Amino acid sequence: MKYLYYLIIFNLLLACSSDDIRYEISSAGIDIKATAHSRFVSADSIDVDKIHVVRIRDDSPYRPILRLWGIGQPGLKTNQLNLDSYQEGWFLLKNKTVVLTFISEHEEAVLVPTSLSTPPQVELLLRGYDSKVSSDSISLLLGAKQAKDIKKLMLQNWSIK
Repeated sequence: MKYLYYLIIFNLLLACSSDDIRYEISSAGIDIKATAHSRFVSADSIDVDKIHVVRIRDDSPYRPILRLWGIGQPGLKTNQLNLDSYQEGWFLLKNKTVVLTFISEHEEAVLVPTSLSTPPQVELLLRGYDSKVSSDSISLLLGAKQAKDIKKLMLQNWSIK
């Protein structure tokens, strides 16, 4: 029975993989396919002019520092196993903003500001945490190996003509 628990945990870790994050960008918006927080965000709720590529490692102000509501795993590397570090869900960034995050071993991400509001469970967790935390509207933090290419595709699809 003990080994069954280990097998379940191992399979959950494998499910949380950067290979499972997909972004489908169309003129209607972005469809984010991920492990637990998949969603569609319509183009009319996105502030296209403020989309930009950010660094998310080291001392970056865009580095996630606190998981509020979501899933994650530390990077695990052995001779037989290599699991990416993984962060998916609502996170507080070093610059005290709340974002919906989909990142793993990425160095850069696309920050996509939206007019969407923070969900009630996240607001509840933030209440009393710090008055400087910005959670009026949320941004998406989309990790990508080719972050600049994703930004370019977003701008092509959502620019006001």
